[in-house]
Amino acid sequence: MSAFELRIHTNRAVHRNGVLAFLTDVTKIKDDLIIFRRTDVQHSKWYCRMKLPGVDRYNIALKIESLRDAQEKALEHYADFRFRLKHNVPIVSPLATQLSWSHVIEVLGLKTREARLFYLSEAATHQFGKRELRRMIDRKAFERKEIANAQLTEKSAILLDTFKDPYLMDVLGLHDGFLEADLEAAVLRELESFILELGGGFTFVARQKRMIIGGEDFHLDLLFFHRRLKRLLAVELKIGKFEAAHKGQMELYLGWLNRYERQDGENAPIGLILCAEKSREQIELLQLDQDNIMVAEYWTVFPERPVFERKIHTLLENAREQLARRKALLLVNNKVGEAREPSRKKRGHDAAGNTTSYSGVAATFNNAQVSIGPSDSTRRRDGQMARPERFELRAPMN
Repeated sequence: MSAFELRIHTNRAVHRNGVLAFLTDVTKIKDDLIIFRRTDVQHSKWYCRMKLPGVDRYNIALKIESLRDAQEKALEHYADFRFRLKHNVPIVSPLATQLSWSHVIEVLGLKTREARLFYLSEAATHQFGKRELRRMIDRKAFERKEIANAQLTEKSAILLDTFKDPYLMDVLGLHDGFLEADLEAAVLRELESFILELGGGFTFVARQKRMIIGGEDFHLDLLFFHRRLKRLLAVELKIGKFEAAHKGQMELYLGWLNRYERQDGENAPIGLILCAEKSREQIELLQLDQDNIMVAEYWTVFPERPVFERKIHTLLENAREQLARRKALLLVNNKVGEAREPSRKKRGHDAAGNTTSYSGVAATFNNAQVSIGPSDSTRRRDGQMARPERFELRAPMN
């Protein structure tokens, strides 16, 4: 019997003796790779275990109930890890050395290196235990950070990874028909959980912060301070859909805080508007990030797992498409600027010497063709570029 088979045999024996309820339905795929179910959990999903150099055993949660799919997924992990070991590519970051092996195991099943680094960094920075780390992964903290980051442009004063979108506030225990005051009271009642959902570094400062502006009283719902960013964070809670007028209200609050509350050494305050629903196009057009304002949705009820996975996936895809459009438009604008001077001599002129047409620009971004054709962009009589009437992002035909 090989050492690997002996270890399986030993685990089964331990299980039979009742010392550790662990392995069941063990299926051997290779000499150093098995899949199994666990008897100490309430679900019937598969795990895989592989033997790696310098590691006694290496488990990964496959999160799959089908035996066939679990075998395929285990082989994918096996091939990936063998390739990394052969070419000296680290599976996890050096952050893993600051954490326990159980922390590392939790992130190994994630698809991207960025996600693994994010969760390891959060766990190391905030000294999260394995349970807190698993909760972050289950609640898609990385994906929600990516969705929020999609709001930020190159001109934004808000740093990446500062916010999430949406915020999961199911811990507040609110149901349909609550008022704004109920939402604020619930946040204060569960302040520790709310700060954890906001992210590390936030410190509570005040509720209903009073501001006297032009002889009128205004009250900000919640005020926090972020130690790492060295900024005040103004939070407004809205029970309905985001409205454009909310921007002006938050700008007023940020202006007052910047003038009267900002201390020496602090950066300009930022604002977070939490609402039940929002239009991404409206927020993009308002360019809120350039005014230090972020808008995010909140969910007071955690959906069923399949619904939650689907919603987050859709939001993430929309965010990525938004980023792609923004980068493509920036690329086209750069192409337009480059084409102005060299093409001036090639364009026709009327009797008064004014330019009468513009030849158009085409570019490619991530295998998608971006174009502004001759009919879409014209040059006015004063020689200035007119606003394009149409913008197209076309995927190439296969």
